[in-house]
Amino acid sequence: MTSRDIVSAYAAPAGLAVFVGLLCRLEGAPPAMTFHKILIALLLPMAWRGLRGFFPPEKDATRSWPAEVEFQLLSACVTGAFFVLIATPEMGHNVVRQILMFALFVLIALPLQLFFSWRKRRS
Repeated sequence: MTSRDIVSAYAAPAGLAVFVGLLCRLEGAPPAMTFHKILIALLLPMAWRGLRGFFPPEKDATRSWPAEVEFQLLSACVTGAFFVLIATPEMGHNVVRQILMFALFVLIALPLQLFFSWRKRRS
């Protein structure tokens, strides 16, 4: 991917997330609901194209480690967002707790995914 492709790949989801966040705040949505909608906005472009559209499986064996870390981080973020949106309804309107749960899930998932990726490359 060229630098321009990389910037455009991140600019659209980031812009959409900022736009959704601003709209939510203007509507007076609670912080937790705003966080949920921003997460969904970030997932939407990836859902349209699929994370593997950016990281084709046929390049797994030859992908550089920085690119592999990026792929695994994005994958952990998708899973973490799903976890926060679906599995933690008891958190109510506590946005700080939701953000911490998201960060914790990503911090747990990322090393595991990198380990399994490293094992797969070695075999």
